[in-house]
Amino acid sequence: MERLLSSGTVYARGTAEYESYRTSYITSNIPSRYPREIHVPSTVRDVVAAVNRARSLNVQIGVRSGGHSFPCSSLIEDGVLVDMSNVNRRVLYNPHTQQVDFGPAVRVKEAMDGVARIGRFFPTGHAPSVGMGGFVLNGGQGWFMRGWGVTGEQWVVKMEIVTPAGEVVVASKEQNAEWFWAARGSGQWFPGVVTRIWGRTVPSKRLWHRTLTFRVGERYEELMRFVFERERRTPRWGAEVALCTFYPGRYEQDKGDEVGDREKDGMLLFAVEMIAMCDGLKEAQTLLSAWEDVPEKLKECLVQDDPVRATNWDELFAFQDSLVPYGNGEKWLCDSILSEPDVDEDELIKAIQPAMCDLPTRLSVGCLYVSQATPDEQQQCCSLPQKYYIASFVGWKDGNAEREPRLRKWMSSAFKEAERLGCGMYIADYDHTQRQSRVMTRHAEESFAKFKRRYDPGNIFSCVGFSFTPDMDTHENPARI
Repeated sequence: MERLLSSGTVYARGTAEYESYRTSYITSNIPSRYPREIHVPSTVRDVVAAVNRARSLNVQIGVRSGGHSFPCSSLIEDGVLVDMSNVNRRVLYNPHTQQVDFGPAVRVKEAMDGVARIGRFFPTGHAPSVGMGGFVLNGGQGWFMRGWGVTGEQWVVKMEIVTPAGEVVVASKEQNAEWFWAARGSGQWFPGVVTRIWGRTVPSKRLWHRTLTFRVGERYEELMRFVFERERRTPRWGAEVALCTFYPGRYEQDKGDEVGDREKDGMLLFAVEMIAMCDGLKEAQTLLSAWEDVPEKLKECLVQDDPVRATNWDELFAFQDSLVPYGNGEKWLCDSILSEPDVDEDELIKAIQPAMCDLPTRLSVGCLYVSQATPDEQQQCCSLPQKYYIASFVGWKDGNAEREPRLRKWMSSAFKEAERLGCGMYIADYDHTQRQSRVMTRHAEESFAKFKRRYDPGNIFSCVGFSFTPDMDTHENPARI
């Protein structure tokens, strides 16, 4: 049964459309949770109706922008799922303010394509299929953040929000500032529906790419020290640095999920990706000059050395998609840490080795992104310092029911030592069924809890995993169950 609501549609359980919308996530590992209704609004008025409907039913709301959440946190048993696919699904540019605005379900690549066509730049997320609403709500680990900071703090200027009371507010630093503060970094816990986002832009420049790929073997620690040392010599502005570890067989579809002994015994690859945004080749070579000479002892395991070359957003996003493929039955889990800014790097290298090198399936990938950002807890809810973002993305396809518990066990073990050197984890990766970790500073936790109690006292918007007890000091970390 489906019911038209203004220009939007509501799907009840039992229809083919319902199940299609219920399972519309990047992972095929969909939890057995069934909302009472799925609302697919087309206008802000429809969103208001959806919020009012949930309140009248006395059920909770889950909001989905792009469906890139591996734990499918917006899927609430017997609740209302609001799928934002059709609300403001466009990218508009105002030449007078030099600002861009877009809806929450606009995908990262759609947003970048929109601004790039007019010669502008706005730092979207890295994965092309991520919805911009989720990206901004999680604070925004955007392109070139090691020089320009997180997108939510430095680039987003205004947001339109439907509140738990069914009111529409426009939030910025100047008006409804509490909403603006909370919307940038509370992620899946935000008690409202973002319907429109405005951000500032700057002129775009050309893109340049350099890659070094090594066979890890016994050289893991030396490779990591090499990356850390060369990154410190790389200018912050206009340059990205990231590395990933993976098995070469991950792209061979006929090999299955299991990692062969030969791969475990020395075939793991270690790719360092450097990207520059500047006017010309000589400038790009200067920005990335720290990476020109590879130490002799590492040349023995160097399998590919791509010099600085021109690239474009299509190529960069295609590469990002290849790291975490989807749409062909892939199932995903993820865990991460944000490293303490003053952590001893030799200690860190050892602590994260399992997460980076002991990947449990052929499809899995380890990631270290140099973020080098220190968000201001007074400015936004996204507040944890981010020197390095370290994550394991564990992927598999087989339907063996015992597989997922084993992989979750591996994830817990791999991050047990690593979390000791982290200040928390990226809130986008938070899964209340896995390892619990801090996702914002203590001050931000306390401020967010007060905000939530004030504006959503009935807990209409689900906040699983966060404690809202009056005495915030009764738990070492309220963001743990």
